[in-house]
Amino acid sequence: MAHVIIDGYNVIRNIQRFRNAEAESLEEGRHALLFELEEYGAVTGYEILVVFDGAGAPILETGELPNLESFAGVDVLFSRRGKCADSEILRQIEKKKEFFSSNGTCSDIVVITRDNPLKDEAVKRGAFTLPPEKLDDAMRLKIMLSY
Repeated sequence: MAHVIIDGYNVIRNIQRFRNAEAESLEEGRHALLFELEEYGAVTGYEILVVFDGAGAPILETGELPNLESFAGVDVLFSRRGKCADSEILRQIEKKKEFFSSNGTCSDIVVITRDNPLKDEAVKRGAFTLPPEKLDDAMRLKIMLSY
């Protein structure tokens, strides 16, 4: 089973229908993406994690940013304030690799982004990378990702 890590705002800003939703509000853009990912994850069985920059995160009643949450069956993580999503995505790659090796399992990690420095670092850490358009095609056709 593939573990798909998505650079949230990068995907939103590279796919027109999510950009249109984000034009209404940041939250609308996130929700549009997450609802489609919920359906896609159910069809494919992929474990999906979406990482967003903390700067646009909703603030909890405690004044804190949400940590790892689940939204519509998709894991959602906001980077800490002052940190970009890229560093959190790279941390999540390492965390998943460590988990797989400690359990003696093997699984593909696929990072969805158009950000070239992030793609380069993700590949160095053993992940596959795909641009947002490949995810978009796979979601619309309800097919597995090709990487």
